[in-house]
Amino acid sequence: MSDVQKFSSIVPAKKSTAELVSELEAIAAQTGMQLSDVSMQEQSATADKGGGYRVLALNIGLTGNYASLISFLNAVEQNIRLMDVASIDAAMGGAGSLMRFTIRATVYFLP
Repeated sequence: MSDVQKFSSIVPAKKSTAELVSELEAIAAQTGMQLSDVSMQEQSATADKGGGYRVLALNIGLTGNYASLISFLNAVEQNIRLMDVASIDAAMGGAGSLMRFTIRATVYFLP
């Protein structure tokens, strides 16, 4: 894989929201988490960064246990597409040791 191809995978040339959701579903399934919802909001690139990229804010809803959450985060970290996790909220999910998690993250794409 050339450097240009690798960079295009890390910071794609378009939002690719369907691909992003598909990646999150696959990671959730691999790590024992249940993806309950994904919401996205496009934000403008900041002026001090030169406007060379666009930002997509994500809210990811998951259900699972703590160990599965750690596995999910490790898999996101190893994923080729750059994703910055800003915060994680957790609440008891009711049944057994299941918890509900909301992850706020940011992904990037070229304009």
